Amino acid sequence: MTFGRVDSRFRGNDDSVISSMLSFYNTLTKSVEPFEPLDASCVKIYSCGPTVYDVAHMGNMRAFVFTDVLQRVVREVGGYPVRWVMNVTDIDDKTIRDS
Repeated sequence: MTFGRVDSRFRGNDDSVISSMLSFYNTLTKSVEPFEPLDASCVKIYSCGPTVYDVAHMGNMRAFVFTDVLQRVVREVGGYPVRWVMNVTDIDDKTIRDS
């Protein structure tokens, strides 16, 4: 089901509207493709965490916020269980030095 006009970026190669419950824009193929997890029992996401060694600002949080939204969409819209792993950079030496 679609509502209104569908942007050409959101059409399949045969000009049909992508009807998958969860689709993503593939920058390599420049098309929207249905999401197909490698393992349907658990979608695994790895992301870099914030590297904050001074006063936090929006730039520090951008990667975290994006990945948080992504995993919520995969979980809530796609209905997949998600395992999200995020690294936390150990910068204790810079924190101690600058304190």
